[in-house]
Amino acid sequence: MTDKPHLEQQTIPAIAQAHDPLTDPLLTTRESAKYLNVSKSYLDKFRVYGGGPEFLRPSPRKILYRQSALDSWVYERRFSSTSEYQR
Repeated sequence: MTDKPHLEQQTIPAIAQAHDPLTDPLLTTRESAKYLNVSKSYLDKFRVYGGGPEFLRPSPRKILYRQSALDSWVYERRFSSTSEYQR
């Protein structure tokens, strides 16, 4: 028998599993936007309207993103063709 989980059990992307929560970098909105190659306002809008990456709010004026959350969010939005997604 192998110790590898079956494919249906591998629901969490390997990218996200590679990050240790204690050492996973926390990025500001600007750093996160640069990491994702999008604008800061793009992340701001997703935070307001939903659908963006998971974020932390340690204080009313501070927003942080775990790098693994950004990686997971991008991973969930990969497609092979435009017919695979809906607007």
